Amino acid sequence: MKSLIPHFIQEKVLERQWHGSLNAYVMFIDLSGFTSLTETLMKKGNQGAEELSLILNEIFEPLVGFVYERGGFIPHFAGDSFFALFPNADPQSGRCFLDAAAMAVEFFQKRSFSFGGFLIGLKIGLSHGEVEWGIAGHATYGFYFKGAPIDQSAACQDKAKDKNYPIVLDNPALLRLTDLALDATEFEPGFFSLAPPSSNLRAKRKETVLPPLQREVMLSFLPQEVVEFQQRGEFRTVVPVFLAFDGVKERRILNRLINVLLEQITTFSGYLKEFDFGDKGSLVSCFFGAPVSFENNDNRALEFIYSLRQELHELMETYGVKFRAGATMGMAYTGIVGGKERCQYAMVGNRVNLAARLMASARWGEVLVDGEISKNRHFIFQHHGDIQYKGIEGNIPTYRLETRSGEQAQAYSGPLIGRDAELNKLLDFASPLFLKRPAGVAFVFGEAGIGKSRLSYETRKEIAEKKDVMWAYC
Repeated sequence: MKSLIPHFIQEKVLERQWHGSLNAYVMFIDLSGFTSLTETLMKKGNQGAEELSLILNEIFEPLVGFVYERGGFIPHFAGDSFFALFPNADPQSGRCFLDAAAMAVEFFQKRSFSFGGFLIGLKIGLSHGEVEWGIAGHATYGFYFKGAPIDQSAACQDKAKDKNYPIVLDNPALLRLTDLALDATEFEPGFFSLAPPSSNLRAKRKETVLPPLQREVMLSFLPQEVVEFQQRGEFRTVVPVFLAFDGVKERRILNRLINVLLEQITTFSGYLKEFDFGDKGSLVSCFFGAPVSFENNDNRALEFIYSLRQELHELMETYGVKFRAGATMGMAYTGIVGGKERCQYAMVGNRVNLAARLMASARWGEVLVDGEISKNRHFIFQHHGDIQYKGIEGNIPTYRLETRSGEQAQAYSGPLIGRDAELNKLLDFASPLFLKRPAGVAFVFGEAGIGKSRLSYETRKEIAEKKDVMWAYC
């Protein structure tokens, strides 16, 4: 059974603990050059996918191993990056934390930063402090880690320079590690470049004894298709969707938001990869078309976004929660990324990066999509401009999602469950219309995430199957 969730999270689930914090060292590792690597090998089809899978394993397996053999663990991967936590459990924790960073740099230097003939850059950011964690959901769970040290480690990584100064740490980390006599140079206020410590000073290697992950626990967080995934990586057409949220200031609001997201992603058969509360704010990445694909992946993604906007209306009106989104459609590498101690089903490619850029450039309340998504006939889009995005070649035709068109497409999976009484009540309410009598106005209301959009959809579908109806949306 692959280690698709952190052992830390399984431990908390089995202990029935849903929220807490830990004092920890935080390491953010970012790898550059993945986009050109992926796009080049994509041209070689299946052979390129096999080559990319081997290169990814060649890179990630040692890096993951360094973290775990030094007492750390990895909460999330984000394509070509990940962050690791090293709980401040004993006097050797700081030394082990630095050892893992130094071992990563040495590994890349020995390879001359070359993997499969491609140059891959390495940057590492280090911080220290209190990290909050939480588990939320009902039928399906999601987990998150958040806090200033995670944000700061990402900021440090952003300041690092490939090859010359690949490790940067901040004041909290430096103050915590003062007894180790580090060779650190302040190059900006609060940021220090670090010379990798000598291998002669390393702490004794820690024995990594990880309990097996239980299938039932993983299935409470991940789709069955991900838990049972045994295939090689492949290139396939996918629809990545990136969401950003603002105004989520209380844990109870955060939990409600997670509940809505999990219910909606399940309804439309997508894969919610992770909740990321880091330096770029509250972000959620999800995918349609992998590991399970449908003929209408783009429509499912758009229905997910549209329905999400409706389900979050109460949180927006009452608590000031805001969101924006970006979505694209195209080829990407899909498969397992990581090592034996920790891995994740992920997508890597230019279209994935573009979806994140579209989300970042959207204004609050906006949904921006690429040209492929804009061809969907079930929604109306407005041309937003041909825009240059960081890391993306050329000017990209960009469109803003406006509303549904009159033509509504099936995007839900499975039968409607537990809402027969409400559905029949709505159908009875509408019946006078077909006798040429007014029916009035029906309001569908309730807490976020309980299925109002699905109930409304089923009502429209049932009526449309019996009568020729014109729908007006406002």
